[in-house]
Amino acid sequence: MSKNSSRTAYLFLATVVIVSSGAFYYHYHTRSEPHQCSYEDPKICEDECVNGNLLSCFHLAELYYSGKGKEQDYQLAKHYHQINCFRGHSSSCARLVNWYQAGIGVNKSSEISNFFLEESCRLNDYQMCFELAQKIAKEGTEHLVESLSFHEKACKGNFEASCQNLFTARQKLLEQCENNNYQSCYHLGMLYSQGIGLTTDFELATTYFRIACRENISASCNQMGMMFQLPQKEFLDLEKASRLFQKACEAQNAHGCENLGLMYYNGEGVTQDLKKSVDLFGKACLLQSGKGCFYAGYVYAPQEKVSALTDQEKSLEYYKKSCEFGYGSGCFNLAYLYHDSKNS
Repeated sequence: MSKNSSRTAYLFLATVVIVSSGAFYYHYHTRSEPHQCSYEDPKICEDECVNGNLLSCFHLAELYYSGKGKEQDYQLAKHYHQINCFRGHSSSCARLVNWYQAGIGVNKSSEISNFFLEESCRLNDYQMCFELAQKIAKEGTEHLVESLSFHEKACKGNFEASCQNLFTARQKLLEQCENNNYQSCYHLGMLYSQGIGLTTDFELATTYFRIACRENISASCNQMGMMFQLPQKEFLDLEKASRLFQKACEAQNAHGCENLGLMYYNGEGVTQDLKKSVDLFGKACLLQSGKGCFYAGYVYAPQEKVSALTDQEKSLEYYKKSCEFGYGSGCFNLAYLYHDSKNS
């Protein structure tokens, strides 16, 4: 299961858990100034948890896990921590990270552990943001910018180890780019364009993207094309953008194919051509882009105005591939189109 599809599945689980715990949801929104229980008061913990006190729910989950004051029950411990995590208690998310990572009281699952790791970071547990950044960095240099974005969040939360990692990474990228490591130039462009560990600077970002693109780093050509789509007059140049997307696509960069396809679909910077757009989306799909498959499915889908490209069978096929690649909108449109075809 891909990272996106795993996240979709567990967001669905979150909805199921919260809806099935209606009393918890109701009291959470109606009770004012709840007091927290202590580990020595299992009955109070239970009462306060039902009344929406998240810290008491955390304590109650720990009691069920340890068997202190309550009969040991890993399933109930997991249940209360899940509810707590989905309601915004980062410590419960962190517990679930560790349990699923080590298989403590639950079936071991790195995917589920990673999901709760992301939730912990989203809830501003900066140590978890640091751990998430470290984990992503191990997946390879293509994930460097994503990793540093989480270090950036942790650093803003004064987590010193992440600040140090950001500084070290930036210095290393500068040295490597100066020594003609063009992948590092591309990464510098990404940092400047997104303001990760550096002040956002579109001019410097474009400079670094240009260096890397000239050396056939396709992702850099695509990013540089996007810079020329910025509305600021010093950047906006749709003809340049289309040429750069073309270069990226020819180098088998799925995002370049998607972006060029969108330009042909909308007639921006190029003459509108739906056939070219769907061919480009199809190529992106072949390169395993869920978004590319989704766009192709959209062009082929029945619209209010029927076009020569309308083909419900092809639309279903592309939406199915989009969903399989973990693109949530593809799953939604697949279900909608399938339902519509059954009732037509």
